[in-house]
Amino acid sequence: MDKDTEREILNRKSSADRVLEKTAIEMESLLKEACLALRPFPSFPNAFFTNAIECDPNGLIGNDGNGCVVVTENGELHELDFGVDHDAIEMLGSWDPVSARKETLRPLELHPRDYLLFAYSGLVAVTEALLEKNSSPVTSPEQEKLSGDYSTSQPGIQSAASLVEEGNVYFTVSQYNLAIDRYTSALEQEPKQISALYNRGRANSHIGALQDALRDYHQVLNLVPDDLDTLNNRGLLYLEDGKLDAALEDFEKALALNTTDTTLLVNKGLVLLAKEEPLQSLNSFKAAVEQDPVDPAAHYAIAKAFMALGNRTETLQALQTAFRLDNSYIEAAFNDSAISQLSNEPDFLEIIKELGLDFPTTGDGK
Repeated sequence: MDKDTEREILNRKSSADRVLEKTAIEMESLLKEACLALRPFPSFPNAFFTNAIECDPNGLIGNDGNGCVVVTENGELHELDFGVDHDAIEMLGSWDPVSARKETLRPLELHPRDYLLFAYSGLVAVTEALLEKNSSPVTSPEQEKLSGDYSTSQPGIQSAASLVEEGNVYFTVSQYNLAIDRYTSALEQEPKQISALYNRGRANSHIGALQDALRDYHQVLNLVPDDLDTLNNRGLLYLEDGKLDAALEDFEKALALNTTDTTLLVNKGLVLLAKEEPLQSLNSFKAAVEQDPVDPAAHYAIAKAFMALGNRTETLQALQTAFRLDNSYIEAAFNDSAISQLSNEPDFLEIIKELGLDFPTTGDGK
């Protein structure tokens, strides 16, 4: 087998490994968010001291002798073992069911492939627990007041606040259509329920319903004109839709309210870059770095601006900083049409080599 063919085969395997690793990281984040939302976290069946949920209750996943795999309240996977605490028995001189009980949680080190199987199973179990917890329509008057739901609850009808909470659970586990359904039901009861409008906008954005998301954000800003998160989100949608002047207006309005927000500064710079104003965009990106010198997004954006200005040396320096802060930007660079032309140049590859990482050397990263 010639070296080029072997390299192509190995690069394909490396790309698959990176996809697995990236997906496992995203799954871990979702699992942690779901577990944090479940309070109090349930105790494990027949356990005295352990709060956990089994990840494979039906035994469908071959776990290579890992025993009972559970997810704990911090969203981490462990192997749970039950046993007898002989030291406690000897110390007490008698057998006490509680003190003699030994429950051991052992952290698991799993290949991303195996982690995904158990983590997804755990996420499904946690989601079911969250839905069961949030299925009750009962909310305190104070909760209803805080949520903006001032309607009089009727027996058998979920309050707007409860529907929003249920929608948030679905959103957390990426079930965006189900989340939208719950937010919409909440808005049928309370048309000015800001949380429902804002979160429905986010969910619509995730499924690519750009115009629906924009309508939701418009309604939020009609009610709360100075909401920074909504201005930022709407600005990003305008940018995606090519409405650059509208996007710039949203980011500038938000920055007038908070001049030091690095996310807003970067996003404003991206709009200016799209408007083919690289020097102005560079100033915005540099302002973001001044506020947060270790923001990888800002350094990567600086690289894009320097690239547009034709400054190769400064581009590489900014990329090197971004890669050191967050190596996921390496793959982004391979797939970024504004940067990928550098991807096979020796200086660019040397930066990656210095970080000790193996990434494809083709222009499109595949």
